[in-house]
Amino acid sequence: MKFSICTPVVFTRDDEDNKRQPRYEMFKRCANSVFSQTFRDFEWVIVDDRCQPSVEDVLIETDWYARDFKVKVIRLPEKGG
Repeated sequence: MKFSICTPVVFTRDDEDNKRQPRYEMFKRCANSVFSQTFRDFEWVIVDDRCQPSVEDVLIETDWYARDFKVKVIRLPEKGG
């Protein structure tokens, strides 16, 4: 493996603050960018700061796991900010 991409993520899809700064949609755009890469010798480490829905749920509902990338999700035990 050549390198790791590390991304901290915090969002609540239905939170009023998400309308002002749409972190949920930004995460989906980030994921599309990562998964559009033709170079595949990397892993993507995502730190989930108690997102609602969870990062894993977002990845599953959009079928990104089927793209055969190395993705490791670390869900924090409590919100760290």
